[in-house]
Amino acid sequence: SAYFNYVVFEMAKLPNFAEPRFRELGESLDERRSELARRQMQTLRQLHGLGEYCTIALRIRKFGPQLHLFLVIRQVSGQLLTSQHLDQFALTIQQALPKEYGLVRLTPELNRLRWEQALDVSWAHHADEIIKPETPYPANIWPYFYVASLWSPQSLNDMENVCRALVRQPGEAMISIELTPTKLNAGERAWVERSTQVMREEMNGERLYTADGKALPQHPPMPALRTPTENYENLLKQYDNERLFLHSFRVFTTESP
Repeated sequence: SAYFNYVVFEMAKLPNFAEPRFRELGESLDERRSELARRQMQTLRQLHGLGEYCTIALRIRKFGPQLHLFLVIRQVSGQLLTSQHLDQFALTIQQALPKEYGLVRLTPELNRLRWEQALDVSWAHHADEIIKPETPYPANIWPYFYVASLWSPQSLNDMENVCRALVRQPGEAMISIELTPTKLNAGERAWVERSTQVMREEMNGERLYTADGKALPQHPPMPALRTPTENYENLLKQYDNERLFLHSFRVFTTESP
């Protein structure tokens, strides 16, 4: 049996980093943004240490003209944690979070309404998930290859346009951005390496062989496979050095978007 344990935080107010009290982050606003981005990356590294049985969700929920921000950490375990263990778990998480945001912990005993507002999505009539595009490429062994495209970083690291769109959405609405720490296991690595090898062979027009060693007819080069091949090879290099997360971007609404 699996049990879900939750730790929930709420941000009462977004900090204004132009204020003098944030001078320690830098003299100019651009310097402060750069330092904040560095600290946010450090936070992600620390949250990755929670392990693959934890999911971290940033939830922006709309109530009328106002937005409320919650941070929900869900842990899967073989038993429910005691209050003491939950308190220790919450402290570990809070120490990893940037202190500038002033997150306040919510508990079902002291903050029942806000707790339920952070977790419950039964009010939603519509749910959509944003996924990255995948470009298919034909192949003569497997049905297709695809480009595992990377997210492109934006020059402005903010959510202003997203929040404006959320406020304009009629009825209740919520955006949930979820991250689950993960790692590439041996089987996945072997599959990606084999996929990369086959794509490079097809790209160059080399002779291919079936699993039982039978030679397949020579085929012309397929230069279109250069992009997915290079993407896979770059991903493998990054996997050796980066902390990986499974991710999900979901939107919940009472009215059709």
